[in-house]
Amino acid sequence: MAAVGEQSVPYRYLAIAAELRARIERGELQPGSALPSEAALRRRYEASRNTVRQALAVLEHDGLVVAEHGRGRFVRPSA
Repeated sequence: MAAVGEQSVPYRYLAIAAELRARIERGELQPGSALPSEAALRRRYEASRNTVRQALAVLEHDGLVVAEHGRGRFVRPSA
């Protein structure tokens, strides 16, 4: 599962963000549920800490994910 559409997306963090977005849209990651930790995402995608953080920042910017200091990142509940 480490291969993330590297040919179709110019930046790896965008490919990781796209895959996480798809998991949210498919309901694999439910509103209010915690996302995997940065360490778990680094292992899953064989990516650097910075790359994973950039991917998560994209999802936060797009309003799909919220960060709670000291707790982690969560799928934003539906409005």
